[in-house]
Parts: sequence; structure tokens; C-alpha cells
Amino acid sequence: VRQLSFRMTSGANLSGIGKACLLYANDHDDKMPPDLESLIKTEGVSPKSLQSKLKPGDFDGPSYIYIAGQTAAMSPRNVLAYDNPEFCIDGVNVLYLDSHVAFVKPEQFRRDLAATCKRLGREMPKVRFQDEDE
Repeated sequence: VRQLSFRMTSGANLSGIGKACLLYANDHDDKMPPDLESLIKTEGVSPKSLQSKLKPGDFDGPSYIYIAGQTAAMSPRNVLAYDNPEFCIDGVNVLYLDSHVAFVKPEQFRRDLAATCKRLGREMPKVRFQDEDE
């Protein structure tokens, strides 16, 4: 129950981030912010909302992975940000470019991320979930 609550809070954080990204793009020629930290200064996003409750206290990496260099005019199916899979087991919350958030299982997440990378002309990053071997 606790994990589900943390997952829901993380999804709400990503939803807020998505709305802030669209506001940012509205003021910057449809360009999404260069990084999530920019939203703190320009859109009044709380630094706390950039931290996932799913993130373990001893984990040193970021809570959310952000895919920079996108514009609001790109495919709404593009992944914009997502829970860091390194501390997730059965899936991740994913923020899509159209600002909707969905909890996605690992296989579907990898397909969505690969399609986004292909549309952006980028290499697919290595994705490892907490329960997967290296």
C-alpha cells in the first residue's frame, strides 16, 4: 500500500512537471526546458516535486530522467520524463509530451522510449530496473 501511494505521488509530480513544461514552452517558442531544474526558476516548480518518494534514501542518482531537446510540436507519444528505473521494479511512471502520465510496465516502457529516441535521432539509453541483473 505504501509503495502504491509513493507511485501515485510520483505520478502526480510528473503531471505537475508536464504542465510546467508546457507553460515553459508557451513562453519559449514551443521549446521544452533544457532541464527540469529550469522549471524551479521560470515556472515556480517546487524543488520537492523534482524528488520522487519512490527514491530510496541511499540512492545517489536523479529521481526523474528528463529527455531534453524537444518541442511541443513533436509527437505527443514522445517520452518527456520518467521515474528513474534503477529504483523501480514492476514499471515506471512516464510523462509523455502531451502531458499525460501513465504507469508503464518495463517492456512497454522500453518500446516507448526506443520509439522516442528513434524520432529524435538519438541512441537508446541503457535502461535497468532495480530487480534486473546488469
